[in-house]
Amino acid sequence: MQRGGSPTVLDRVIASQMGSRAVELLKDGIGNRVIGMENNKIHDIDIVEGLEKPVKVREDLIELLRILSI
Repeated sequence: MQRGGSPTVLDRVIASQMGSRAVELLKDGIGNRVIGMENNKIHDIDIVEGLEKPVKVREDLIELLRILSI
């Protein structure tokens, strides 16, 4: 996901955690992984599995964005 504006402290912490996990995997000789966050925990899955996962869209947030963008 991408959004505008300057990164927050939380954005930077999460990016650092994801980067660290990616480096750990590469050090262990593991590639072709997608790093993500679910339930506030960093995890990784196979890239093919990640690409096949359905995208979950929160309709309530879409509606909120629609209202705020008027």
